[in-house]
Amino acid sequence: MSTQRNTGENSPSIPSLSGATLVQQMAPVLRKTTKLAIAVFFGVILIFPLIWLLSGALKPSGTLMRFPPTLIPERITLNNFRNVFSQGIPFQTYFMNSVLISALNVVGAVFLSAMMGYALAKYDFPGKSLLFSLILLGMLIPIQVLVVPMFLVVRDLGLINARSALVLPFIAHPLGAFLFRQYMLGVPSSVIESGRIEGAGEFRIFAQLFSPMVGPAFAAFSVVMFVHSWNSFVWPYVVLSDARKFVLPIWLNQLIQDPYVRDNAMIFAAALLTVVPAVILFIVFQRRFVAGFATTTEK
Repeated sequence: MSTQRNTGENSPSIPSLSGATLVQQMAPVLRKTTKLAIAVFFGVILIFPLIWLLSGALKPSGTLMRFPPTLIPERITLNNFRNVFSQGIPFQTYFMNSVLISALNVVGAVFLSAMMGYALAKYDFPGKSLLFSLILLGMLIPIQVLVVPMFLVVRDLGLINARSALVLPFIAHPLGAFLFRQYMLGVPSSVIESGRIEGAGEFRIFAQLFSPMVGPAFAAFSVVMFVHSWNSFVWPYVVLSDARKFVLPIWLNQLIQDPYVRDNAMIFAAALLTVVPAVILFIVFQRRFVAGFATTTEK
């Protein structure tokens, strides 16, 4: 009677992972986990002020300054928002002023910047390189440096305390011209030739053929201009004196500095109402915003 012995050839082989192989397999997971952790960390830092603002706006006035502070209100109230709308000059007056000025800035700046970018990208003319260099230089000049010369020009034009003074200085925007120029470089010039063959004029080619092809650039720059105009404080504070023409940042600043206003919860509610429109706009257009600037950086 014969016996069979199990040899190494008949036994199933069990793969063994060396330490180096295991590290190589885990490296992508570790990189993704690290990136996610960093993104979550900075995301919490960025969004926490909004959460704190919302928490303070929903708390009863007497509980806002308690120590230790609490993030979640013990009792939620909307009285702070009602108090905002019951001020001497209603909140909606300042809100509509900001909406009007921001909308005019967006329309004017986007229109002029798109045409300038189109010309810089698709036309050859004397001084083109110099003009583009000056536009890039203009992006490096902070608005605070230009306040005094702009004020002198606005004063000489008789536009002090006029809403147009908040629009005209900003509709020619160097960032917009640069953004549209970079984006339109990626559009084939054959589009222009085909439009001309069809008998279309230059403006029609720009409006009906080119503009739909650079939608992300329109969205990205519109968001930038809206947020810039919506948050603008220094320039409106310099040129406006009529309280009924004030925009939201000026009104909020006066509300904070008013010695007779002791309701901090109402100030939280006012600040929340001031920042919410810009946040909502960015959330709605964030994909196009990122796409517009991502494509620009690739040119």
